[in-house]
Amino acid sequence: MKIGLRVIKTGIAVFVSILFGNLLGIEYPFYTVIAVVIVMQPTVVDSWKFGMNRMMGTTAGAVLGVILALVLPHNPVVAALGFIILISFMNWIKKGESISIGAVVFASVYLSEVLSTQEHILYAGARLFETFLGIIVAVAVNYLVFPPNYDKKVIMESRKTSKDLWKYNLILIDFFLQEEQRYAALDEQEKQVLKELEISEKFLELQRKEEEIKLHGEFRTRDTVITLRLEREIYQHLQSMHQVMDRGIKKETLELVRLDMQLVREMLGNIHNMEEQILNRNIRETIDLDPIIEKLREMKKNVKNHEDLNRFPTDEMIKLLVFIYNLEQSLSKINLIPDY
Repeated sequence: MKIGLRVIKTGIAVFVSILFGNLLGIEYPFYTVIAVVIVMQPTVVDSWKFGMNRMMGTTAGAVLGVILALVLPHNPVVAALGFIILISFMNWIKKGESISIGAVVFASVYLSEVLSTQEHILYAGARLFETFLGIIVAVAVNYLVFPPNYDKKVIMESRKTSKDLWKYNLILIDFFLQEEQRYAALDEQEKQVLKELEISEKFLELQRKEEEIKLHGEFRTRDTVITLRLEREIYQHLQSMHQVMDRGIKKETLELVRLDMQLVREMLGNIHNMEEQILNRNIRETIDLDPIIEKLREMKKNVKNHEDLNRFPTDEMIKLLVFIYNLEQSLSKINLIPDY
């Protein structure tokens, strides 16, 4: 069982909130702890938004509870009317997220076992203070203790994706040359790349939120957006190649480009042996895919101009050209992935 940083930070925030509660004379810091647990979110921005929603709901519920308690306390009709007013008001100001906590605070204030006006006001004030304390502690702990740093996570995941896209390319070429027949390996590689892309995009969305308040981090969202967009496009090109392989290409059609494709595979294989260096910014400049890309363009041109082109079925030639075109495009976009 893995215990994440958010879980640890929640525990720290609960400890701090109870400690402050004791110092400030809060006998039962129930609302403080609840606020901490709810407000502790994956990003500081989300913590702040949840905190603001909770503050608004708590304030609205406490104020309405006091007002109606002064008019007619412990009355079921007034209580029902209070919930209607509260929910309608929160919807009107477009703060539906605050309704639940507002309703809880309203019920606790309006239905509290106190007698005097002053006690109602003090009770409502105490609930507000306890909630605000929990919100402040949660946001502060989330910001200061193990602060979220999603930019590094998205870059690490993106580098894994680039490596697997590279492998996906090689496996597809092996299938094309009929040197690899394990379709399970091809499907597994596709699923692996898609999973990594989705994880990267999730981290990117979290990174975008953190940059709203310019938090910790070395990379900027615009850098990762470029890389993930290229990786997503490369994946789409590889899927097109994969679909060609699913439909199959006849052996006699492959013979048109077999020698050239074997040369491309050999050139890519040499680079694959340096795959750890492909994404290393100190060595990346020494790796140039342009000769391979140019070879594929030449191959595509030769197919179109082949003297015996008409004796091959049109469907076969389309599949062949689709494969070569998408391979060329995938390598061209790998060449464009920015260095980090």
